[in-house]
Parts: sequence; structure tokens; C-alpha cells
Amino acid sequence: MNTTEIPSLITETSTTTRIEESNFASDLYGASIGVVIFSVIVAVAIAIFLIIWFILPRTFSSNPISSLIGQDATAINNLVPFDMLPENQSIGSNFRDIKRFIQFSFSTTEQSLSCILGEIANQRINLEGYWISKPNNSNFTNVRLISGNNGNQQSSQNSMISRILDNYRINFSQRQVLGVAIENIPGQYDRIQSMLFCRVVIRAVYTLYGTNRTIYDVNNINAAQYILENASRIRSCYKTCLRR
Repeated sequence: MNTTEIPSLITETSTTTRIEESNFASDLYGASIGVVIFSVIVAVAIAIFLIIWFILPRTFSSNPISSLIGQDATAINNLVPFDMLPENQSIGSNFRDIKRFIQFSFSTTEQSLSCILGEIANQRINLEGYWISKPNNSNFTNVRLISGNNGNQQSSQNSMISRILDNYRINFSQRQVLGVAIENIPGQYDRIQSMLFCRVVIRAVYTLYGTNRTIYDVNNINAAQYILENASRIRSCYKTCLRR
């Protein structure tokens, strides 16, 4: 090989190396774009899944009645046979006297609760429903309360209670609860519990003062009301009672 050919070989080699480096960089850039696109697709898919899971209404596979809630389920025959008793096997009566109330729920210290109750009393608001519990080793008390009047007056009183809680910087929630008129007959609470516990989550049960009405705070108020209004034909939840 002539010495004059060496520079040309070096030039060709250098050019080939630059081309290969350029191709490698191009491939690397393309791969990076692919990874970014794939990551975006995965993120979008996860977001859609979370929206469907947390926002859209969910039903329980063991609870066929819940599939009817939100529909105009006026006919009892629309329920699946597993949940409904035949007409000639109806048990007891339906709970027809059911009203909805607005319940306040919050947690606070005992001292703050005393101050809040004092301000509610100063506004001449009568509390018809009042329930508290205090977990062990906790400085906070869980509170549920319902004002004592219906209609426009109750709406006005609820606004006052909201302002009082805001003044004490209390985080609170308002939600509808069921007030069920229960006859003074043994076994009525068992009937309600046996129909609801496998179909809705019962958060709390307490009575309204001076009435025969019991408050049921549940996670699906429509389902609970539908079940109770058709109680004579709703099958009880399956249960196994084991004594120790």
C-alpha cells in the first residue's frame, strides 16, 4: 500500500465512523421517543382505570338489589328471585314511614364540642339527633348531629350550624340519612339489620329524641330505603351465629 493511500483510508474510515455514530444517535432518539409514547399510553390507561374505579358507581357482586338503585325500580318483580320472597311467603310488614334528614359529621376535642353545643343552644337550635363516640387513646370525639325541625326552618338551622362549625375551623360533612319509624315490637331492629348488613354499609344507628324514629347512616341511602320499603318480601342476609 502506498503512503499516499493512507490519508484517503483514514478519511473514509472517519466518514464511516461518523455515519455509524449518526445512525446510532438516530436509533437512540427513535427509541427514546418510543419509550415516551409508551409511557404516555400507560399513564392514560391508568388514569382511565382510576376514573372508572373511583368515580363511576360500583355495585357488589353479592348484592343484586344494588343494580336497581338509580333506576325507576317501582315493581318488586324486577328484583332477582334470590332477593325476593314469593308473594304468598311475605313476612312482616314494610317500613313505610321513612324520612330523610341532613346529618352533620365531624371530629373534635371534648372542650371544643362543649363550646360548639353552647353556641348551637344560644341560637335556639334544638338537636333532635345526637350521637358521639370516642376511640381509645384518642383526643378526638366523633360526632353526628341532626337539627330538630323539618322544612325551611331546618334548612335555616343547618346553615347556622355550618357557620358555627366554620368559625371553629371544624372539618365537617353533611349527608342524608334515613329516619325509620319502628314499631314497639320485639325483633324490629333485627329485621332491619338482617336485611341491610350484606347489602349496604351501616355507619351508625341512633334514635331521634322524643320519637319512635331511628336514624340509619348508610353508604347507599337509596338502596337502604328501597329495601326497607319492600321489607315484607326481601330475604334476610345469610348469617351463621356461633356462640363461644
